[in-house]
Amino acid sequence: MAESSWPAASTSRIIDDNQYEQLGSAWGWDGLQRTLGASAAIYADSSGLQVKCQASIKGTLRGHGWTSGTSTVTVPINANTSGSTRVDLVVVRLDRSDWSTSLHVIDGVPGAGTCPNPVQDTGTTGYWDMPMATVTVLNGASTIAAGNVTDVSPVLIPGGGAACRSQAALELAAQHPGEGHTAYVSGLGNCTYTGSLWVPCNGPWVDYSASFVLASDGTQPTLGNSTVDARYQRSWNTIEADITILIGSTFSAGTGIYLFKAPVAPRSQYCMLTSYITDYTTLERTPYGGRFSPIPGNYLLVNNSIQWVMYNYPQTWAAGDSISISARYEAA
Repeated sequence: MAESSWPAASTSRIIDDNQYEQLGSAWGWDGLQRTLGASAAIYADSSGLQVKCQASIKGTLRGHGWTSGTSTVTVPINANTSGSTRVDLVVVRLDRSDWSTSLHVIDGVPGAGTCPNPVQDTGTTGYWDMPMATVTVLNGASTIAAGNVTDVSPVLIPGGGAACRSQAALELAAQHPGEGHTAYVSGLGNCTYTGSLWVPCNGPWVDYSASFVLASDGTQPTLGNSTVDARYQRSWNTIEADITILIGSTFSAGTGIYLFKAPVAPRSQYCMLTSYITDYTTLERTPYGGRFSPIPGNYLLVNNSIQWVMYNYPQTWAAGDSISISARYEAA
């Protein structure tokens, strides 16, 4: 096939729909023309087996414009009599048979626990979907409650690019990412696709104190009223984590070697780890090293040249004692 270009003088600068999509899809991401802080475009109000789309919502997909119009759009949800919960996906669909864009619902698989992927056919026929919301449809439901709708719509960033509310929403929207593609994710910052996964680029510090676990290979310790400050930052595949535990009066030491939960799975057991343990009674502050445990679960071990930190080493734990850990490692 010979080379061709468009728009071309030989065709009076006229292009067909496929040529337009090829140009339009290269100009930028699919997304809504609004901000992440705006109220969800798709919502439910328990008024029936349906969801609704706000009026005057505007978006772009593959260079094609879409708007919900001047009044609220009601989108029916199919009944679920499967015996299991179903998660549907609401999308804006570009239909290449007539080049129209409109709201569409993709039924999920009952019991799967996740929504189906949007259809994003890469050829010159078929469909291209932009995800808008997931809808949890309970077995036998006659209405959809507000809490059963989750906004996953990407939004356009002025000047180019897109922003998503979570990494899961980003992965849903970008079914065919290319290496080097970049998008903003709330809570993670700018993320770049490496060719196999999306990773944050100098992401913000993330607090994971609520999910931090102090475990052991024996009887499990109980933190009680101890104070935990656990945070991490990810830059590409490099994880930097800081963990501080201030032992409280209701702390229970358990037995065995202590395991400190890391925020992200490591590539190997080895890492750069510095730890300090402070004895509140003597005010002695002792440095330690460490590595990842071979026990599954992404746990760090802390040790010195003698042995691992455990329920009775290097001291009998008492209120006011503290354990501080700084780790730097490569993510899996």
